[in-house]
Amino acid sequence: MSPFPLTGLDEEFESCDNAGITAEEELAEKWMRVLKNKASFSTVSQERRSKRYVRNVLYVLELCPEESKAVKSFCREKIRKMGQWQKRSECCRHREQQQSLPGSAQRETTLNCRIPEHLVTRLQIKHIMEIVKQATEVEIHQPSMCSACLSKRAELARESFIKIKKTQLESVLLQEKLEENLYNRDPICLVGEVLKDLPKLSDDPSKIWHALIKKEQVM
Repeated sequence: MSPFPLTGLDEEFESCDNAGITAEEELAEKWMRVLKNKASFSTVSQERRSKRYVRNVLYVLELCPEESKAVKSFCREKIRKMGQWQKRSECCRHREQQQSLPGSAQRETTLNCRIPEHLVTRLQIKHIMEIVKQATEVEIHQPSMCSACLSKRAELARESFIKIKKTQLESVLLQEKLEENLYNRDPICLVGEVLKDLPKLSDDPSKIWHALIKKEQVM
């Protein structure tokens, strides 16, 4: 049983007993019966793949009657050429090595059937419309209207403000420490610290002597 649901168009294409079938459809059906009775396993597989391909195309595209006729004509032509290639390969297998083209290239050239341009155009238009439809369904995000984005922006602004103020305070404290260090390490200040404990020349010698003795006792 086919994995794809059969439409009325598929049933019309597969049926060979309809009163309105054309001579070309009868010829295609005869070729399919001949291939089914005489072909090898590989040929039967090719036929099944061809019929499955036809069902898939008709199911996906949902073609109108005129386009369906073109697709069936294309498929019949492809089946006919496949049968011709199989018959010729069985009769002239010993001549394949003498041909200028490889066997795969000959098969590809033989089975090359032109797809109707209006079907290609239809597929392209359908693809473009699907892309446009998907694009219109995408929700456009507006940060100015999103509560999560506004909350995150406020949080980042607060962190940035705190970081700036912290840097400013650290800079002020560092400057104060540098100035204090410069004042304390100034040569004049150091000399003054040394000389403040020394006796003055105008002091009484007895007082100077008494101060030195007292300082020595303390030490």
